[in-house]
Amino acid sequence: MPKKKFKSAEAVGKTFAILQHSFDKLFEWGFKEIKKKSNQKPQTKDESGFVKTLKKIGGFFGEMGEEYYRKYEDLKKKDQ
Repeated sequence: MPKKKFKSAEAVGKTFAILQHSFDKLFEWGFKEIKKKSNQKPQTKDESGFVKTLKKIGGFFGEMGEEYYRKYEDLKKKDQ
């Protein structure tokens, strides 16, 4: 491995990697929570159409997010 010229560049690069990883984990958790909430049974029998629509949209985004991160992890493994 070649000698590093810029220690500060290394520190900034590592910081960006940590931030990227942290945001990935936060969004991955958020998508799972959205999907979980969308699958919950209605709290009342008279749940409004608006709430049902929000749950369907949430379910879509939750599932989309899970698929995104599943594929993203597969692609990262292939690059190694």
